[in-house]
Amino acid sequence: MDGELIRSIPLSGRRQADFWAWHYEKSGVFTVRSAYRMLASMCERRSDWIEHNPGRSDVEADQREWADLWSIKVPSKIKVFLWRLAKYSIPTADVRHRRHMAQTSVCSICGGQDSWKHSLLECNMARCVWALQSDEIVEFISQARDDNARGWLHEAIRGLDHDHRVRLFVSMWAIWYARRKAIHENMFQSPLSTHSFIERFIADLEMATLKSERLGSAPACAVPTAASRWIPPPPGLMKVNVDAALSKNSDLVALAAVARDGRGIFLGASALVLNGITDPETAEVLACHEGFVLAADLMISRVRIASYCAGAVRSLEGLEMSRYGHVIREIKTAMASFEEAEVVYEGRASNIDAHTLARSSIYESEGRHVLFFDPPDGVCTSYNVN
Repeated sequence: MDGELIRSIPLSGRRQADFWAWHYEKSGVFTVRSAYRMLASMCERRSDWIEHNPGRSDVEADQREWADLWSIKVPSKIKVFLWRLAKYSIPTADVRHRRHMAQTSVCSICGGQDSWKHSLLECNMARCVWALQSDEIVEFISQARDDNARGWLHEAIRGLDHDHRVRLFVSMWAIWYARRKAIHENMFQSPLSTHSFIERFIADLEMATLKSERLGSAPACAVPTAASRWIPPPPGLMKVNVDAALSKNSDLVALAAVARDGRGIFLGASALVLNGITDPETAEVLACHEGFVLAADLMISRVRIASYCAGAVRSLEGLEMSRYGHVIREIKTAMASFEEAEVVYEGRASNIDAHTLARSSIYESEGRHVLFFDPPDGVCTSYNVN
């Protein structure tokens, strides 16, 4: 683990003075927001440990699961309910008893041991509502064995199609609402009434979604798709397109740069293969640096670097305190050695050559590979034809 972290540090070719940076913020500048998030995360991990809530060691998988949960196409109030369910914060009797907010942890309706699963799936009140649902949902509920609320939710996200998934989550929210009305207001409604409410709610939701899609599809048809084309630089400037590609099966990263003149004629290309860089934006910043190195090798005095990564371009305009701040400083020092130098953002459709070279170079040996006379295969095809 230590070796992987060390290799992930981007290196600088110049000696630079050290500087303080706040690594909880992407910019490296301390903010109250990032400090609050750091303290909240630390408090959450501590609470999970004390209350024996399961945690995740795979941070990327953890983030993907939360992203899947928030991307469900249901109203925000249902998303918040599902989020609270996954965080064990809906006030079931066992949660309130554990937090010393109730004298007992039994269900107020049927007298059984309460939990999230009991309240929403196993209580007599909930069972009567589920009995009116489709066979696919009832079968999923009967087969799902995960007692962890978060794991159960993501099992439902993976195992059910969109329509059944929405129906399942809307029904859980409606059952919880009916349960709270019965416990706190002594207002009981029949399972058929709850089922009818679910059906009306889903019908309104489908109608609203259909209306939104119709409104959104009209202007989209009138917008033509951008063609893949190389954009010439301003008069007097040479153009270097840069891109980075990360390997899916290893820690290798390829940084590619392709130089052309104002007419689109190939001038040179380079690919730098490194080991250990796993952050995409850091790789894109290093690709910008490789673009200036290639321009210097070609003795270009006035150059425009074009990158597909908007974050990398913005970082060159901001403070030099991010995790790759020393690389930003080195790039700015390199820019000062040119008569005119700039870094601009261009879309992927205009950066095909650099992207192709980066993807094809990921399997090359570590180190720098430079081509000055003939372009690599699949790069600058218009030049090859001419």
